[in-house]
Amino acid sequence: MKCSGVDALTGAAVEIEFEKEIAAVRPASNAESSWMAPGFIDIQVNGFAGVDYNRPETTPAEIARSIRTIWSTGVTRF
Repeated sequence: MKCSGVDALTGAAVEIEFEKEIAAVRPASNAESSWMAPGFIDIQVNGFAGVDYNRPETTPAEIARSIRTIWSTGVTRF
């Protein structure tokens, strides 16, 4: 698979080739308006999307929903 965008660090147009892992990053002649950046890491998470991870009543399903939501924001590890 391939996608293109603007490198968030350099502002250059790039094309990224990947399957499960990134295989190549190449300069591109033009790019979509999407920004390409490394995944973000949030080092302090006590909850997300209205889910408090510290509440004993919080269910695994609520935590799973909040994790899917945090991933959708560009956070890849926390």
